[in-house]
Amino acid sequence: MRAPILLAVILAAGPAPAQVRPAPGWYCPSDGSNPIAIDVPRRGSAGIDGMECHGVSYRNGKIKAVRCFGNHFADAGSPFETDLFVREDGTLAHDGKTFRKYSGKLPCP
Repeated sequence: MRAPILLAVILAAGPAPAQVRPAPGWYCPSDGSNPIAIDVPRRGSAGIDGMECHGVSYRNGKIKAVRCFGNHFADAGSPFETDLFVREDGTLAHDGKTFRKYSGKLPCP
C-alpha cells in the first residue's frame, strides 16, 4: 500500500528542474591559464573543451550534449558530458576553473 502512495507523491512533484542556462556569450578562464573559451551562442548548442556541441542541456552541475564534434574532418561526433555549473554571479565553473563572460577580442587573454 505504501508503494502506490510513494509513487503518486514522486509523480506529483514532476521532473527535476533544469539548471540555469548560461547567458549567451564567450567565457574565458579568469586566471588566464587557458586560451580555449566556452561559447554559449544559442539555445541547444555550446562550444566547450575545443568541441562544437549540439543537443545541449544543463542539469545538476553538468552540461550534456547529444553530439559533439572535434576539430577533425573525419569526426562523426559523439555524445559528451562534463562538469559545468552556472554560479549565482553568472560565472561558470568548469574543470576546476572559473570562467567569466568576455567581450574582448578572442582568443582569451
